[in-house]
This record gives sequence, C-alpha cells and structure tokens, in this order.
Amino acid sequence: MGLFFAGIALPILGQAIPTAEASPISTGFVLPTTSGTLSYSLSASESLSWGFYSNSGQSSGTNVSGNLAYISSGKRNPFSAVVTGGHSFGFNNQPSYNFVGLGLSQVLSLGRWSFTFADYASYLPQTPANGYAGIPGVGDLNVLGLSGMSLGFIPTSVIAPPTQGILTNYANRVDNTVSGSIQRDFTGKTGMHGSAAYSISRYLEQTGDPRRDGLDSDGISASAGVNHMYSQRNIIGGNFSYATYSFSEIKVGVAAPTFDSKTATLNYTHQFTRRLEGVVSAGPQWTTINIGGSTSFLDAFVSASASYSGERISQSVAFVRSTNAGYGVIGGAVSSSGSYTMSGRYHRVWGISGSASYSRSNSLPSRLLPAYNFNTGVVSMQVSHALPHNLSAFGSYSLEDQTTGGSVLSVLNAFSGRYQTLGFGITYAPTPKHFGAQ
Repeated sequence: MGLFFAGIALPILGQAIPTAEASPISTGFVLPTTSGTLSYSLSASESLSWGFYSNSGQSSGTNVSGNLAYISSGKRNPFSAVVTGGHSFGFNNQPSYNFVGLGLSQVLSLGRWSFTFADYASYLPQTPANGYAGIPGVGDLNVLGLSGMSLGFIPTSVIAPPTQGILTNYANRVDNTVSGSIQRDFTGKTGMHGSAAYSISRYLEQTGDPRRDGLDSDGISASAGVNHMYSQRNIIGGNFSYATYSFSEIKVGVAAPTFDSKTATLNYTHQFTRRLEGVVSAGPQWTTINIGGSTSFLDAFVSASASYSGERISQSVAFVRSTNAGYGVIGGAVSSSGSYTMSGRYHRVWGISGSASYSRSNSLPSRLLPAYNFNTGVVSMQVSHALPHNLSAFGSYSLEDQTTGGSVLSVLNAFSGRYQTLGFGITYAPTPKHFGAQ
C-alpha cells in the first residue's frame, strides 16, 4: 500500500518541511482503510524505455496520471470504488496511449448472509505487468502493497489489475470482470461461500497483422465451498469450482478451442503469529478441450501464499498453478507462476516497494493444438521521498523479460525479448478526506 504518516518537521533534500506541512507526511497515494474515506493523487513523470515491445532503440514518454479511492460511511453495507488512469505522450518511436482502470463493489449484509457484487474494467495498451495501473514508470508500484484483492481492510472484492501473464506486443485491449459472491455463517466457526464471475478480453484494433492482433476471449466461472475454524489460528475447508472459456474472434493461424475446467480443492489457513499468515489450496483439476472432438487431461491445481506485516516492512510470496484463457496470445494455457512483493517505510519520509514474478505457460496438451511455451519474468522497484505540501518524488525501475518457444510463433501477438523502463516523477497526494460518523 501507499505510505501515509504523521510526523514532525524533518530535513528533506536540504530543506525542512514547514511546521504547517509536517503533519501529515506523504510518500504517495494511499488506499483508504476506514469507512467514509476518500483519497486521491495526481502524478507527472518521465520514463525512458529500452526494447519497448521489440523496439531495439531507446524511447521515452511524458506521463500524467491519477488515482482515486473511496469507501462509503456505511460499515455494514459498504460501497467502494477505485479509479486509476492517465495518458502517456510517446517520443522516439514510442506510441502515445491512454490507460484507465475502474473497480466498483457493493457489500450487502442480511443477518448471517453476506453478498458482494463487484465489477472491474480496464483499458490498456499491453498486458498489465506491474503497478496499480499496470503501466511501468508512472509511480504507483507502492499502491497494491500486500492486499491486491481488497480495498484497505474492508473486504470489498474490488479486484486490482492482474499482474502476471504472457506479455503481448503493443495492442490496445479492454478487460472486464463482473462477479458476485455469497457467504453464510451457520455458527461462529462454520460457514459456506459461493461465487460466480463473467469476464471478457477484447482487442480493439484488428489490423490483419497477427503480431499485433490479440485473441478475444470470454470466461464464465462459479464456485462453492465450506470453511471451518477448528482453532483460533487454523481454518480448514473444501471448494469446488467450474470455469469455461471460449474465443469470440478466431485469428488466422491460431487454433482456439473452447475448454472447461473442474477443480476440487482442500483449503488450509494458518495464523503463525499476529503478523504472519499462510494459505494453501490444492487439488485435482480436470480440463476438457473441445476441438475436433473432446479430449481431457488431469492436472494439479495449487495456490499457496504467505504474508508478513511488520512495523516497517510488509512482504508476501505466492505460487499458483492453473489453467487460464491464454492471456490473449494463445487459445488456453497451463501456467505456473511465483511472485514476491514488498513495501516499507524508513525514517518516515522514505517509501520503498518492489515486486518480482516468474511464470511458465504452456499451451493446452492436445495433438490438435500447436505446442507453445512462454517463460516470463517481471521485476519492479520504486523509491519515494516526501516533499513539502503533500508532494513526494519517486524513482522506479522495471524489467520485463520473455522467451518463447514453439512452432509458427510469427502468428502470435507475443512479446519476445527484454523491456526496461526507468521512471522519475512527482506525486501530489493530500490527506484522505473523511465523511460521516467515524
């Protein structure tokens, strides 16, 4: 998460923050953590890139962006919204582009029943790879922190942009996920849950060049399960989920079947200490591929994560293995990915954050589908320093690297190579505004 602290006047970059500006000290945008809170930020930055989507030379961009987040004052039925967006003015062979993300969520509590309805939509020129907006170099790497799937401490299910997958070449895309979930507590320790979601990915420019045209997809999923807290630190449960994927516009030369997956898992959560928690979910995953008939295969689904929240630094690690829609590059994939994120503060005026991830994705195993594999690595880091008047300066670096293997790669909208970005900028993030009773 972004860092936001109150403190006394401290020397910064050779000058002292005036007393009137000493509280609060801002090192960037912060997601609200209490009901009835609105926070926002505005940023301006310069970015230098090397290898920008197969461009071998240096390119640059001037970026303007902003973030806004809101949680309503209703503690029982909170509404929340997050918005991020901006524009990059490209130079030296880098295109200019817009980027936008919007998440909405409404929680309804009726006795022991709890319902959550959420919608997340984004418009991006690339696979979202790092930061909250999914764009490198705009100064929002510290926004996600450890949560990533919730807005502050209130479970609103506003989904942040996905941050790992097969990287595409430059291609404008719209992604949208609408979801609903339900939870029912039978006792203070036992409950059931269910969810359903519909998602789409659409590439807006069908140019006829297979290296730029993405593969449009639709996905429908549903799940149900039970959880039981058998001790103060341990929760066990079981879950069954079903997902089906289809492709609405087939690219020439790219075989894209419809397929569905059924997954049964056992889940275990353990609170090691007040600051350290681990979650493991694993089980069999049956996938049926429909192309020239039906073929099925059995694989393992695994999702494991651990998070630590310290006084100065928060960290998390995660691993996921599962089928997916292929990220707009191929018609379905099996991916294994690992990630690490961290964010922290030092001496009140310094904020530091970073992330690293690696994934290997293979095409679905079928003799009627071409065999592809993708090895994708993303590393990002950012340092922020507080300035007077709710301003902060930041510097960031990101590296995206992907290698590809397989036949007929020339028909795929898949990035191959190394893409590096240096970003420098300034952010204005005033004190969050509070509304209603606290």
